[in-house]
Amino acid sequence: MLGLGTAALYAVGGTILAIAVFTLGGAVIMLHGYLIPGTPQLTRALPESILVAFGKNETDVFSSNLPATKALLAVGLLDEDYRLPDEIEERIQATAAKGVNDSDVLERAIVKKFDGVVEVSARRNLGGGENWFAFDTDEVAVRQWEARAVAALDMAVIDLLAERIPDWDDRSSADRTAMAALLRYGLQMCPVCGNEFAEPEGQHRTCCGGRSLVGERRCSACDYALVDQNDLPTNVEDLA
Repeated sequence: MLGLGTAALYAVGGTILAIAVFTLGGAVIMLHGYLIPGTPQLTRALPESILVAFGKNETDVFSSNLPATKALLAVGLLDEDYRLPDEIEERIQATAAKGVNDSDVLERAIVKKFDGVVEVSARRNLGGGENWFAFDTDEVAVRQWEARAVAALDMAVIDLLAERIPDWDDRSSADRTAMAALLRYGLQMCPVCGNEFAEPEGQHRTCCGGRSLVGERRCSACDYALVDQNDLPTNVEDLA
């Protein structure tokens, strides 16, 4: 595309203008990997047949075993600022609202989405909210959530991940949990009160000086965090 544009300018405006445009365009491509702004998003939206015609195959679009963050970026569930596109947020919020408003709906969704879960229990915590637990046949809690809203958001997020991530069924339980947490972290609005999730002042740092998602983004009105320490793998490379 850059070559065609340069040739056209050469024909109309002469050598100097064509060289200047070619040099500038080449610099942009070197920095970003593409010339036209928004190219990655546009590419992800194109049908596979068109991508193949332009030399991109399925492996280029999505490779199995991508780390969690790269997989979410590859399928367009996160944007380049690690936030959810508006249409994705709206879908998650609409689905989560059903679980927030109806305990039976939420219980059925949890049993359906987690293998081996036979019972779901909600228990009041000291702050007046609900902790949700999923138990297996041995009455062992295989999954728990700090708040009803987090459980409902998780169910909505898992629906989307199962639909959009090509190798979702082949991923480990820990990897699925991490991907769901990353997607929740990109949400803007609490499905219970409608307030925006907020970051506390200052950076939350780990003991090694790295940035941690745990305990950061939360609903100040309902007093729950979107991500807790059990959601993320101990090896940070699994997220990258």
